[in-house]
Amino acid sequence: MQNTIAVKQNTKVDEIKSQKPYFENDKISIFKEDILKITAIPENFVDLIITSPPYNVDIHYNSHADDLTYEDYLEFTQKWIKKCFNL
Repeated sequence: MQNTIAVKQNTKVDEIKSQKPYFENDKISIFKEDILKITAIPENFVDLIITSPPYNVDIHYNSHADDLTYEDYLEFTQKWIKKCFNL
């Protein structure tokens, strides 16, 4: 008779693990990601967030425009800060 163990996979953890870390060693993993593009992060996975948000000073980046209206900039900032806070 065989013993069988069923394990439900945590898709949130699998999603994070499938992303290649920017740096990793035996103690830490560092991910360089856009917080607004990440769809799932497991609880207690993040210990520190370092951010360098756009400052809305009309610099043209490859990934986004930095010339939002004041209202749009506040909305954008609220979105990414809220996602960081919820981690």
